Amino acid sequence: MSDAFGRKSTSAGTAGEIAVRVLAASVGAYAVTYEATAVVAKALPWDRLSAVIVSTNLAFFMMVSLVLWSFCGRSAKIVVAIMSATFVGLTVLDRIVGL
Repeated sequence: MSDAFGRKSTSAGTAGEIAVRVLAASVGAYAVTYEATAVVAKALPWDRLSAVIVSTNLAFFMMVSLVLWSFCGRSAKIVVAIMSATFVGLTVLDRIVGL
């Protein structure tokens, strides 16, 4: 069956895939947002208060974007892999910037 644009419709996925996406949306998005906020706050050349305010404001946008993307991504495996790699990369960057 296809939609109005000629694309094949896909099902919502199995219960396991949906559970993985829910975990990615909650735990994964939180972890990536946490690390990105820390990196941005430490990397900005402003005073601490301004850097924290800017990074926190960016975190709201990032969290919502990651949650939406975790359910819109083609595959739950790809979503988890990209979020994990991003988290590890940001953690390494946080350790470098934090020195």
